[in-house]
Amino acid sequence: MQTNRDLDPDIVRSTYSTCEEQDIQAADDKKGNKTTSFDQRIQQPHDLRFTLNWPVISGEPKTKFQVEINYDVRDKAIEFWLESVEMHEAIQEQCQALIDGQIALFQEAGLTIVEQ
Repeated sequence: MQTNRDLDPDIVRSTYSTCEEQDIQAADDKKGNKTTSFDQRIQQPHDLRFTLNWPVISGEPKTKFQVEINYDVRDKAIEFWLESVEMHEAIQEQCQALIDGQIALFQEAGLTIVEQ
């Protein structure tokens, strides 16, 4: 798995080596009976996961999290996007830590905090 900040050339090349295969079949017996079949297969022989060391909230420390490149074929083009469960969890944890820090400042100032 890639861990440095430069994107691994193998990952970039592997996105171009993705093979897409479509099989579309249609049948019409001209008596009202129609059949349409669409079969799509994508072959991706490479692991498209890597690790980023990036701040998930601007101004906060960097956090390491795993990212996966996902893809789908839409309108005869391949669309790519990044997904990361670890980043989502890191965002939630850091947001909660920031909120807790702000609440602690109010409590230190002698203010009463009511949480709902």
